[in-house]
Amino acid sequence: MTVTSEKGYYYYKAPRETYKMENVACGVYLMANPDEIIEVHFDYVDMPCENNDIVSFVDGWELNGSYFPNDEDYNKLDRDRFREYCGKKRIKEILESSQNAALVRYQVPKAGKGFSFYFTTRKNPTPCNILVESSTYVYTLRNYGQRINCSLLLMNPAKIQILSLTVGININEKSKYMETGTFHNCDQNRISDYVQIGGGVELAQYSIITDTICGIDSIPGDIMDAIFCGVTKIRMVSSGNMNNLITLTIDKVKAEEIAEPGVLCPTIPSQRK
Repeated sequence: MTVTSEKGYYYYKAPRETYKMENVACGVYLMANPDEIIEVHFDYVDMPCENNDIVSFVDGWELNGSYFPNDEDYNKLDRDRFREYCGKKRIKEILESSQNAALVRYQVPKAGKGFSFYFTTRKNPTPCNILVESSTYVYTLRNYGQRINCSLLLMNPAKIQILSLTVGININEKSKYMETGTFHNCDQNRISDYVQIGGGVELAQYSIITDTICGIDSIPGDIMDAIFCGVTKIRMVSSGNMNNLITLTIDKVKAEEIAEPGVLCPTIPSQRK
């Protein structure tokens, strides 16, 4: 497993010892800035199909069978998520991710065989799903008036603070200056558009949801959560009937801060999605 955000050429050639890894899939996990998408071009593939050599492009990240974005948040057809290649060829198409995360996954049991690819990025005018690095930053999730789910994920325990919220309330000329404040447990009150805050031990699924919020609140200063899970996740669910937007900061929790008040993560994932 290799994780990188460094653009350029990557090349892999299977060593002689590769026969010991016949059933092992390896991966190059690519990451870009939050407002970018990833482009991958395979300029060389030499991997015999009959030996089960294969290289694939995954739109998003996969880890232990769990995906980011998960199936509910992936805004394309499932068949668009994967591209697989073998044989000896040059691949003409340029493969694009839907967000700032992508994966090149490969299995090359035959020594001397391999592939190369070029990784670059370009601006994404409508970022939705975002994979976050550990540094503190201000992020905005919005649905652009569409029926899509957007999520922000950090693969660490984290502190989250909501800076502004406009979710689940229709805004028109009469109500655009109205402040409702922040409502809680919105998903349990038959509100179709809301934001889930929580974490888990997998990329795709929550182990715990600490809150589900909606409303119009320009200064929700008291909304702050510390999530002590391996994965921290904020997910905005949108029906397409409203323009939803949430702005927040997310900051990796330091080791000495884990003893502070916060939400501990169960080791067994919850069935709640």
